[in-house]
Amino acid sequence: MMQIIHAFGALGESVFYNHKGFLAYLSKAVILSLLVVSGLVFGGWKMVESLGDYVTKLIPGTWAYESLTISIVSFLISSVVAFVLLKYIVLIILGPSLSNISSYAESTDKPVSQYGLGSISRSILITLRNISKEIGYTAILLLLSFIPFVGFFALTMIFVLQAYYAGCGVFDYYLERYHSYSETILVCKKNRYAAFAIGTVFVLLLLIPVIGVVIAPYITTVAGTKYFERYGSAA
Repeated sequence: MMQIIHAFGALGESVFYNHKGFLAYLSKAVILSLLVVSGLVFGGWKMVESLGDYVTKLIPGTWAYESLTISIVSFLISSVVAFVLLKYIVLIILGPSLSNISSYAESTDKPVSQYGLGSISRSILITLRNISKEIGYTAILLLLSFIPFVGFFALTMIFVLQAYYAGCGVFDYYLERYHSYSETILVCKKNRYAAFAIGTVFVLLLLIPVIGVVIAPYITTVAGTKYFERYGSAA
């Protein structure tokens, strides 16, 4: 519980935080947001159509083509997959800027760290691990969501997974300066409630059209840095 309280304290501070790295980040984030919105509108529609066609082929007869259920299932699955991919696309593309923002946000006299090849490869490893686990668990929960009395719990857990792994993603912009890949995984598990709290804000902000892509990574990256700097045990 204290992790969640401390996480929201860091989030409150991050809302009013500004520094010289913001303008450089903002220019990249705005361009990314426009590209993401365009891609999701076109790609999301095509995904729903393709998934719907695939599902209908699995069911004989004309029932599948006339069923609203198939459309709902296709839309639900496509939406979840698209949102998972959106999170990681944002975190990867904005990674260099977010890493610098985390360095600026940390109260230290050390020079701002540079986002080199080592950071890029580490970010890819973290992303591949998180996305594989998240999609795997989400697929199981989506199947369980169609079971009566279990569905609500399963859908709730899907949100919890989305938030937790989003929190771990933004935590890494701070942890990469002090911990190895394996150590980072352990630190995230140790601070899982804080990861969930900050990740929840990330997910909710990301749902805001266009500007969500801009503000969600920035606020939560600063919050993650402030959390570990002031409250979290990063050892």
